[in-house]
Amino acid sequence: MACTGIVHLPELDRLTPAELEAQLGAPRKKESFLRGERQDEFHVLLENFYPLKKAGNRDVPLQEWTWTEKDCQLTVWLHKVSGRWITLVNSRYSATADF
Repeated sequence: MACTGIVHLPELDRLTPAELEAQLGAPRKKESFLRGERQDEFHVLLENFYPLKKAGNRDVPLQEWTWTEKDCQLTVWLHKVSGRWITLVNSRYSATADF
């Protein structure tokens, strides 16, 4: 199926890293960062969960995992809840998308 637009995949919500990798395999890329370090258009979804207007959100640790398959990319962001990493939000989009 062609990858057009930006799509949220609800079946990936609230998964642990192990569950995520069991479903999708190892990601092509994994990155860790603090919320305040990523303020570009690509990371605008994070504003819904950790708005930067609240100063404490700048220091929230997040992980970003990305998979590529044919003309699609999938990025999943994870955050810590009660000391455990779980998926926060995800975005499936064209590999040629320009954010």
